[in-house]
Amino acid sequence: MRAFGGVLLALLLVQPARPAAQQPTLDALLLGGAAYVAEFVSRFSNVVAEERSVQRLIQERRNREIGSDFLIVQVPGTSVWQSFRDVFEVDGKPVRDRDDRLQQLFLEPSDNSFRRAREIAEAGARFNLEGVGTLNDPLAAMAFLQDQYRSRFRWTLVRNDRDVGPDIWSVRFQENVRPTVFLAAGNRDLPANGLIWIERATGRVARTELRIDRPGAAVTSSFGLTIAVPGRSEVVTLYGFDERFGINVPVETRERHISGINEVTATATYGRFRRFEVTTEETVKP
Repeated sequence: MRAFGGVLLALLLVQPARPAAQQPTLDALLLGGAAYVAEFVSRFSNVVAEERSVQRLIQERRNREIGSDFLIVQVPGTSVWQSFRDVFEVDGKPVRDRDDRLQQLFLEPSDNSFRRAREIAEAGARFNLEGVGTLNDPLAAMAFLQDQYRSRFRWTLVRNDRDVGPDIWSVRFQENVRPTVFLAAGNRDLPANGLIWIERATGRVARTELRIDRPGAAVTSSFGLTIAVPGRSEVVTLYGFDERFGINVPVETRERHISGINEVTATATYGRFRRFEVTTEETVKP
């Protein structure tokens, strides 16, 4: 038995260590992520996902199940985009005809669709158990990698997170420009911070965590997100690769909103991805 143990120990000692992934530069990682986000917007525009969310108001032991269509609308010829959800079902009861409003949205002129999308998102927010507004956007943190937002943040390379992927690196962001993207009532600044996990080779975003501390009152942002609950909000989004679109799509969002003694949690899942296309036909009479 001793000889066998010695052989086993020798084998363990000569076993080559798994090489650590070479650390990328922060700039290269951020630029790769930015390029990926631009590609994501191009491929995910007009793709509709079915979102199923279960919200829980902890203190009152109340639950609510919300079914929504989630998609992004891009301003033609620009990188500007607005994500929004259109609620179609609350606790199993329909609240609208499923595709009618989406069809009307895409049939409208492009200069109106952006405004209309925001109105639909704000209308759907009223079904939340608490006034969390539209901060519960799975794509909010990923948007900060875009050129128009990236310089507003201080970025720090954290580590190679093998639990998420073999060559995926986490970066920390902290907003340090005023006024901030999110603003409370009276134009009070609400700095955002959190983490983004980026795959080095492709720039794909694998996970995001967004955190915002709120002093109270209503909150709005420069890209259309609003929130009205004082306290702290955390939104974690997990992504998975979808071969049909060639990008990582949102798979699950986990939320936690704390306001004094009140706490709301929510878990949303995404599926039934389909591209929304509107076609028109003309008949010419002889």
